[in-house]
Amino acid sequence: MASRQRTPLKTNVMPDIQVSSRPNRSEVSKDLSGTGLPPQGARLPLALFDPFVPTIGFAVLAGMAWLYATESVLYGRIMTAWMFVPWKHPFIDLAAIPLWLRCWQLHGYDVYTSASWAACGVGPIIYSPLWLRFKFLPTDPSLTNVLGLSLVSVFLLSLGLLPQSRRPIDRVIILLATFSSHLVFAVERANIDLIMFLFAVGAALCLAGTLIWRVLAYGLMVLGGLLKFYPLVLLILALRERLTTLIAVWIAATVAVAGTAFIFFDELRRLTPVPSGAPFQFMWGARNLPSGFPAMVRFLLRTAGVKTPWIEALIESRWVPPFLFLLLLAITLVTAMRLARRADLCCSLADCPGRTHRFLLVGGVLIVGCFFAGQNINYRSVFLLLILPGILALSHAAANRFLRRIFMLTPTSILCVLWNLGIRSLVADMFGGSYDLTRESLPIYSLWLAQELAWWWLITVLAAILIRFVEDSQAWRDLRLMLRPFNVNQAE
Repeated sequence: MASRQRTPLKTNVMPDIQVSSRPNRSEVSKDLSGTGLPPQGARLPLALFDPFVPTIGFAVLAGMAWLYATESVLYGRIMTAWMFVPWKHPFIDLAAIPLWLRCWQLHGYDVYTSASWAACGVGPIIYSPLWLRFKFLPTDPSLTNVLGLSLVSVFLLSLGLLPQSRRPIDRVIILLATFSSHLVFAVERANIDLIMFLFAVGAALCLAGTLIWRVLAYGLMVLGGLLKFYPLVLLILALRERLTTLIAVWIAATVAVAGTAFIFFDELRRLTPVPSGAPFQFMWGARNLPSGFPAMVRFLLRTAGVKTPWIEALIESRWVPPFLFLLLLAITLVTAMRLARRADLCCSLADCPGRTHRFLLVGGVLIVGCFFAGQNINYRSVFLLLILPGILALSHAAANRFLRRIFMLTPTSILCVLWNLGIRSLVADMFGGSYDLTRESLPIYSLWLAQELAWWWLITVLAAILIRFVEDSQAWRDLRLMLRPFNVNQAE
């Protein structure tokens, strides 16, 4: 995708059906808190649509659109300070799709190669070949702003469907997250991840319904996967179903994905690899900290005047990043499993409102899956909005001080990663260096390390919640019941 020269880049699912041998919610709350009362606010009813965030969003959108339409210099200054890397005109990611369509119609397979730059004025397609079959999409470049504003408007409306807390502090945190530099980055580009976000919101809502509605939810997951691949990870949520239903859903999804891959195999193998880059740029993922940490240590040693050949040789070793990754992965899994086994976490999750928990699971699966699958450009952080209401609810419903501190630290981690672009740019301007460490600086390295640790902490908490979901899922219980006779026979 085109960008500036300085830019390096060209669920509550369980409470609906859960049958558990644990004490009921009120009994567990009484045992752990000693009051016999549920956590404050845990049972407040949630409106299906809350206009608070969308109203503010439309006001901000109208103001920025007016500045852009009047060619005010304030537009560029505000956007640069806000998300650091604005393009000269908005919605460039969405604008690429009509260009790819036209390129496919006029030049065929050129759309998959670097020849597309000269032939079509756009880079090679990196999305599913299905997009090239959407002939109903307009290809007139003059309609880019109309399409972009339409997508952003629907996105803002979808934010009203997220469960919202009535607590003032929670509303402030949600506003800070919604209008963070990463989310403004996604909106300014009108990236396709906004469409995937809409699919995720629809799936989370449909999971609360009858089997027909839940099948529709799995259909949205498969459709998102056929268009952008990574949403297929959401099918893990089918574990909430009976084992027979789970198998049927997974078989149907496999047939759909395999059939599409067979039909478009020749085009799929021509796809340009997804963007990747240095660990200090506009990306997040599990590989950032392991691959970037040696560079930070080398800089610190040089700054301190330490010249030890064997240490430098060790840092330069190609085995250091894999070792660091395995170490971080082991720490994350052990910590997540210990946290998932805590009875107070089970109690807190049981007290979490159903819709809030469903969105937490949907967002958690997407974030954890994308984190380990590869590097993700910062606008994919939009899925953190799905988990934030659940994390805030858990911070209030936590059964004890220890768990409350864990969940109070997690929203701080979310804000830390969502505001990374703006904060790093500001610190670079104040203390020197560059936001992407092409010019090294201790303050920027410190911010980068804090951001990466915040990501790993967030992934640890989400992994614990997902482990708890799997262990409590209906399909997993059905499977254990099926295997119980074999376990008894082995014991005898």
